[in-house]
Amino acid sequence: MAFKSAIVVIAPDGNTGKHRASIKTSKLDLTVAVVEWMNFEQAVNVCQDIVQNQGFQSLIKCSPG
Repeated sequence: MAFKSAIVVIAPDGNTGKHRASIKTSKLDLTVAVVEWMNFEQAVNVCQDIVQNQGFQSLIKCSPG
């Protein structure tokens, strides 16, 4: 079973519908999602979905500045 990790980044032009990518190996499932700047509700929803519905074991949230 692969270790599931996600990175959520906030950016001025972020759009989770378009700005999401995954890298999968036999030992790692890494997802990066970019959310819109100052849209904290969207950021919380993405984080909750990643942990509660997709079963990720690690979550990193990053914001510029």
